[in-house]
Amino acid sequence: MCGGIESLKQRIASCIVNSRLQLFELYTSLHPISAPVTWHETVWEILNYPKHSFILWLVVQDKLQTQDRLMTHGIIQSSICKLCDGSYAENRSHLFFECSMSTYVWNSIMEWLNFKWRCCVWSPLMNWYSFRLRGRGLKQRIKRMALAATVYNIWRERNCRIFKLQSRTADCLIKNIKLDILTGRMNAENGSSHYRAHCNLHVDRKVLHMVRRQNFGLLQSNCTFYTVGRSLYCTVDYLYFS
Repeated sequence: MCGGIESLKQRIASCIVNSRLQLFELYTSLHPISAPVTWHETVWEILNYPKHSFILWLVVQDKLQTQDRLMTHGIIQSSICKLCDGSYAENRSHLFFECSMSTYVWNSIMEWLNFKWRCCVWSPLMNWYSFRLRGRGLKQRIKRMALAATVYNIWRERNCRIFKLQSRTADCLIKNIKLDILTGRMNAENGSSHYRAHCNLHVDRKVLHMVRRQNFGLLQSNCTFYTVGRSLYCTVDYLYFS
């Protein structure tokens, strides 16, 4: 890293001022500050669940252990997508979002959030997120959150089908993604047990019923939902985390 002991000594000597070692200069010399990658805001969006961001981070770098990578290492002998009819090999581009099931799921989420520009091909999709979807407004944040939640749920469904031999329908995945976005938005800014929030997310009646009936860390008696046009507004007086 430093080119040998003598080079390291020279670097240390160059960071000494008035017989005192300047730690910041030494750290900068050993670890130069580089510019953030273009997908930084997309992957590490503050509203994302950490587990969603982590999986998306692996996908962006093509480090997820998809079957094509496992074949390259000689761990498995064949690559078959478990989400569609099995006639396609599993790789990053196929899973996100060229597979028939993942295409349907992602298109449904984009339609739900009123995406004006839609794409199911990974490279142009990430270019759009990195260079066109700029800013930190609520709409931009929720669109980033939607990508991370969709990628995570598709990867989780893939693992369930391979390792647990369990499967869910595409519509079930869509509902789970919507619930992740809705509950994540409500919980994001909560620093204590008392919180009041307003969300402008449209939710169909089935998802609304699931939010009301199931326990997602909300104190249900104090969670009020009302609609204006196509938008669902959520007023939460108390949140409790399970």
